[in-house]
Amino acid sequence: MLLSCGCTNRPSRLNSPKDWSIILNMSALKRSPRNVRSPRSTAAMVKHLPSAVAALLQSGKGPAKLTKVDTPDGVKAVPLADWLWDKSQVQAQAALDTDFIQGIKSGLLDPTNYGGYTVQDAVYCDNATDYFGIAEMKACDKDLKEFIAARIKSYAEYTEIMFKEWYIQDPKGIAMGDAAASYSKFELGVATKEEPFYLLIAMLPCEKLWGWLSQQIESGINDTNVYSFWIQDNLPGSHTLANYIDENAEKFKVDLKKAMKIYKDGMQCEVDFFTSGTIEEVN
Repeated sequence: MLLSCGCTNRPSRLNSPKDWSIILNMSALKRSPRNVRSPRSTAAMVKHLPSAVAALLQSGKGPAKLTKVDTPDGVKAVPLADWLWDKSQVQAQAALDTDFIQGIKSGLLDPTNYGGYTVQDAVYCDNATDYFGIAEMKACDKDLKEFIAARIKSYAEYTEIMFKEWYIQDPKGIAMGDAAASYSKFELGVATKEEPFYLLIAMLPCEKLWGWLSQQIESGINDTNVYSFWIQDNLPGSHTLANYIDENAEKFKVDLKKAMKIYKDGMQCEVDFFTSGTIEEVN
């Protein structure tokens, strides 16, 4: 992976127990400003959102709107986001079982692997900013357009900070791995070929999955785990994209078959990206 700052050497791996003790002891110190909360986490969902838009994401304002879906027991009315998630448990478990997530839990994930994943994720988010822009231009609904515009602002600020902290002058200088590149290609396809609401469905797996993963590995939070911040940052919040999708699925006449395919494809992209975090070799 080459950074456009001109540096071609990745950080050296930490093999010495002494090196690891230094890194682990850092976790009990003040959190580094380089650990920027991703806009893909539920905790960061409301950042930059106007109050009127944030209100669209908040739960507890009344009974959740339900969507009628076919089940083995007949037609049932359920929240759309729950239905999509329940049908994707194979991918959820696969993500939990990756060496990357288990390394986050134990604190033993190689920092080089974490750095490689994080730099790619920053470029992924930079790409997603452009895809949100495509959806915003296509959106006719005022609330949807305003929400997407706010997400663009959130993603843009995150990538600006990340690029500065990781010394990336131009994201085009980052050679994304196959998994991250495929993920971006998938979302570009949804943004260009489908109605804007479906891009939100494509983004939903990340929000739900990261929150669920953090809950599953929450026991890994401690003073000696250098990755405790990742777990804490991604614990579910009250303002979620799922709330907005559930409330507006009927309004935007969501095709359930299409929504399920997009959601599952997004989930598989998440699994592949996490998996690649510990197996891809630098060419």
